Amino acid sequence: MINLEKKVKWDSERFDIIHSKLKVAYNSFSKLEFEDNKFKMNLANGDYLNIRVYEKNVAHLLGIDTDYFKKVFQSRKNDLAYEIVGNIVSDEMFYIRNQGRVDFDKLFSEHIETKLDSFLDNISIRSDDIEFVVKYDHEKTYMNEDIAEKCDYYIVRKINNKLNILGLVK
Repeated sequence: MINLEKKVKWDSERFDIIHSKLKVAYNSFSKLEFEDNKFKMNLANGDYLNIRVYEKNVAHLLGIDTDYFKKVFQSRKNDLAYEIVGNIVSDEMFYIRNQGRVDFDKLFSEHIETKLDSFLDNISIRSDDIEFVVKYDHEKTYMNEDIAEKCDYYIVRKINNKLNILGLVK
């Protein structure tokens, strides 16, 4: 059997690129004012969306598995995901110190580059680039997986001629 997935090797150069993007994203989020980090929308079906990105969601949006981090570093269960991201971002030697200890494929999502590239767009939603909003109907899901999609709405935005999909949970 041939594995068609292209695994990208983790080396210091790739980590430095990811680390640099993580730092920009983390610092940009931490500088947001409350009003810059919320968006309200009335939908034609009468639903009202009040969208806000919370600190606890930042690690997920950036593509970092905080559960894996806590396991490897024997971190306390109550350590906040946002603080974990801050620890990674502030440690310029993270890759060197943890090269043999951390499986970077487990720590970071396989889509981390895409997540990092869309993070700043996802934390600053604007109405002028929204193509459409979809309410997800969980009762009409026919999936081969045991776990159905967790999002309640999807906002589809067109940014630089690319579609950007943001899943929302109530």
